[in-house]
Amino acid sequence: MKYIIDSLFPRRSLHLCAGASGAGKTILLLETMTRWSRGEPVFGHASHPEPWLYVSGDRSAEDVQRKIASLGIASRDVPFLPAYATGKPTMDWEKIFNQILDTKSRVVVWEGFGRYVADNAGGRIIDAWLEQITCQIQKNDITLIGVVEQPKMKPRDKYPIPRQRISGPAAWGHHTSTVVLVEFKNEKQASDPRRIVHIIVQDGGAPLEFDATLVDGHFRLLNPHNPHFPDLSCI
Repeated sequence: MKYIIDSLFPRRSLHLCAGASGAGKTILLLETMTRWSRGEPVFGHASHPEPWLYVSGDRSAEDVQRKIASLGIASRDVPFLPAYATGKPTMDWEKIFNQILDTKSRVVVWEGFGRYVADNAGGRIIDAWLEQITCQIQKNDITLIGVVEQPKMKPRDKYPIPRQRISGPAAWGHHTSTVVLVEFKNEKQASDPRRIVHIIVQDGGAPLEFDATLVDGHFRLLNPHNPHFPDLSCI
């Protein structure tokens, strides 16, 4: 099996990045993908960069450019396809996917991925939609990381297994490969910069879990005593 990140993200697969609004998913992805595109290790594992694309399906091009600039990332380092507030008729996922194919990108990060199914869609609908996406991914030799929200949950309602704490029905977790879950360390105080990042692979291996911080506006993973991840203070 080939990977875009060794052991964690198989090629030609659908992966998810989930988390509540404001948890820092976009920052984590932009900073991680720019490091990955330079061939630097991420999450403690070797990178295998390919042509990539950032698709914004939930914020305008101006908002994306401001976010990129605020992170000190050069705009040329983030290949970008606007798919929200473009002034054109609202595009369904198939039209956007065709635009992605036109760019010849092999790895795609798609913000607002969950917008293309109804909020109240049941498991069978999401199951069928994810199957369509997966077929297109494999047919066109693409690796896709879709960004979705995490539903609000009271502590007593929180699923003990992180993979199940994704937006809506369990189909999201069942029919995708690796899941990255970004959560607040202190859910009662959104201003607390501490985060927890889970990386859950589909084969049932032990999830990776990192303490993290957004204290300086950048995502920092903090596992200094873990010998398997010597470079995380740079992420």
